[in-house]
Amino acid sequence: MHLSTTDLTVDRVRSRVLRTVLVSQVLSSVGTTVAYTVTAVVAVSLAGSSTLVGIVLAITGFGPVVATALISRITDARGRRAGIATGYWTAAVGALVSVIAIVWHSYPVFIVGGLLVGFATVTNFQARFAATDLPSESGSAKSISLIVWVTTVGAVAGPNVSPLGAVVARWTGLPEWTGVFLIAAAGFAVAGAVVTAFMRPDPLLLSRLSTVEPGATVVRKGFWERVGAGASAVGASTRARYAIITTTVGHTVMISVMTWTPVHMEHGVSHVGLIGVVLSLHFAGMYAVSPVFGWVAGRVGSVPVMVGSTVVMGLSLVIGGTAAPGDAVRLAVALFLLGFGWCGMFVTGSALLSDSVPADARPAVQGLSDAVMWVGSAVAAAGAGWVVDVGGYPWLNACSGVLLVPCLVFGARVVAQRRISPAAPPVG
Repeated sequence: MHLSTTDLTVDRVRSRVLRTVLVSQVLSSVGTTVAYTVTAVVAVSLAGSSTLVGIVLAITGFGPVVATALISRITDARGRRAGIATGYWTAAVGALVSVIAIVWHSYPVFIVGGLLVGFATVTNFQARFAATDLPSESGSAKSISLIVWVTTVGAVAGPNVSPLGAVVARWTGLPEWTGVFLIAAAGFAVAGAVVTAFMRPDPLLLSRLSTVEPGATVVRKGFWERVGAGASAVGASTRARYAIITTTVGHTVMISVMTWTPVHMEHGVSHVGLIGVVLSLHFAGMYAVSPVFGWVAGRVGSVPVMVGSTVVMGLSLVIGGTAAPGDAVRLAVALFLLGFGWCGMFVTGSALLSDSVPADARPAVQGLSDAVMWVGSAVAAAGAGWVVDVGGYPWLNACSGVLLVPCLVFGARVVAQRRISPAAPPVG
């Protein structure tokens, strides 16, 4: 296929953006993992009460919603580069605030630091959309799958980097746990610097320019006008609504079941090392296999992959919900499939959402999608505990399965619409 000079330029920019996001994701995911490895330990030490820590964590679960709104607004106004870099630098400041909290032995200050460190996770999620701003013959899902896959590096390296925190703390003369947060701050700061230096030209701003006719006057809309346009775009697109609903439900179910599986296994007197193996397999399902979904979605479309991933997640709930607390093998299979299903829904749902709305409305729609997803996670964190108290782990899996049913029905409807109307846009 012959490519014009413009096509070649866009290809180079897209490749540069993807490489930049991949490098920044590695740096920030290491920072996030290394910080989260000791966060609970430090929090209990500062608060003196596990109950108090649990209550505060439930409250701060809504922090990512605010972070998503702020990053989306910056992205909409100034482009991907500004939004992503600001998110990482905010997290770096949060890590330094956490250092101050440890030195002062102040739990309230540590909460503030934790909220700001949370910007890194939100930014990692938002950064995946940078790979969808410019058109690609291989499709958006392939690029997003690579970004999700590289997060595996952080998940594996983070806990292994944690011991270096003690060395850093001794070198700086600060309390023991401060070294971990200093490492995290460095990771976030360098990630922000990489994005600022190399994400040029900005992919979002470039994609907007590509939709403007030569000589036309560009009328700049305000943020809330864009939010309204984004809401209208979602309302007009069945595929966009399906992507938001399915991604949110998949994330909510995954968080709920993943969080309570270790507790269920403890009731079966499972060794802590065995629980760790089960969770490692879960994380492998979430991240390590993501390129598979990008490859498959490029051939059959995003919607069929999303429907299939929803079925896989449902299967995981059946296996896990019927497993005895001490049946580590069944629970390991269940959690691997849970992560595998989540990955398919997340990767292809993100690509489908971006491909289903106009470029001008994408930041607002993408921010809306992630905000809804984070709200779902916060509600899940609060509601899952109540379900477990009332009916136990099997009931949690059963209730989660009920949430998946509308996603399957909606997905089947989208696929059917495509088959009935050959002129309709492709399902992925």
